[in-house]
Amino acid sequence: MKKGLLVLFFFFCSLANWASYPKPVRYLQKAIGNENPRAVAIALDITLGYFGVHRMYLGTDPKVPIFYTLSMGGGGVLWLVDLGLLIAKKDIDAFIDNPRMFMWAGKN
Repeated sequence: MKKGLLVLFFFFCSLANWASYPKPVRYLQKAIGNENPRAVAIALDITLGYFGVHRMYLGTDPKVPIFYTLSMGGGGVLWLVDLGLLIAKKDIDAFIDNPRMFMWAGKN
């Protein structure tokens, strides 16, 4: 039990440092060049969406993956809604660098 709490503590501390780094989707697009961020986000959502990893890839506030992790993927539904949106929408620019908890709610 103590080991699990220690791992969670270090995970959340690393998320606080993560906010200062450049957004992964922009960095990878520049590094690789001809990448499809929509396909990568869909793959991350299918595999690790329960923890909000697709949101970290797209660029978001550090509180969002913490919420996904603590709420078990938004009650097991939020990551599925995100997956449906990523599949249905051809243009995901509205979801990139979106700090909101619900990525479909728009930008600030």
